[in-house]
Amino acid sequence: GLRYRLLFTDEVCSLQVTVYVALKSEAPGAWEYARSVFKALSGNELRFVRTDSDSIFMSQEMKDLFVKYGVVPTFSSPNDHPQNGTAEVAVKYANRGTKTHMTHSGTPSFLWVEADRYRVHMHNHVAVMKDEATGKYISRYAMMRGNSTLRFDPELFMPFGAKAVVMIPSVVRKGPKTMDQISGWSGIFVGYGSVDGRGGAYRIYNPTKKTFHTVSMNHVVIQEDN
Repeated sequence: GLRYRLLFTDEVCSLQVTVYVALKSEAPGAWEYARSVFKALSGNELRFVRTDSDSIFMSQEMKDLFVKYGVVPTFSSPNDHPQNGTAEVAVKYANRGTKTHMTHSGTPSFLWVEADRYRVHMHNHVAVMKDEATGKYISRYAMMRGNSTLRFDPELFMPFGAKAVVMIPSVVRKGPKTMDQISGWSGIFVGYGSVDGRGGAYRIYNPTKKTFHTVSMNHVVIQEDN
């Protein structure tokens, strides 16, 4: 049901924020959300924004937001994508990366949004940039935060689509406490709980019930080779 992805990328460190919407008319709200994320991470106000000339960015509602937050917008010429090179390149490689995760794992197409969110997390948290002050390689997230000591524990990185076994904590198990009481279920690892603002969690898809769950990492075993 989420037909459109709005991809926002910082021009300096290439950190990405993605928002998925059902209708293009939701773009102003998505832009406002992305702006708040960049401000929270960097501590700086957004000053300039560059987009293509799509009508969703030329609307009066967007113009009012630019004025509200003191942002100077610049637009590429109609039908000239290279003028908006930073975003267009980001979109191209985003699509390739998401396709790669899905092809490698064999997951069905309806998990596209989950795979793309997973890709964004990896893109932002893998150490790929050299901090000139310390000489160490840091992630785009750490660079945006201005703190080279921030790092996502690489032990927690898991392959998209891997089999997951989820333990149901005893306090929330249903049914009588007999030997056949259900104490767990099998699912598919599709991402990280940080998507929902929750740290220390994995996002697991239950193929039997066709539902998504945010589960504590302490309650999940990921079979990385499966």
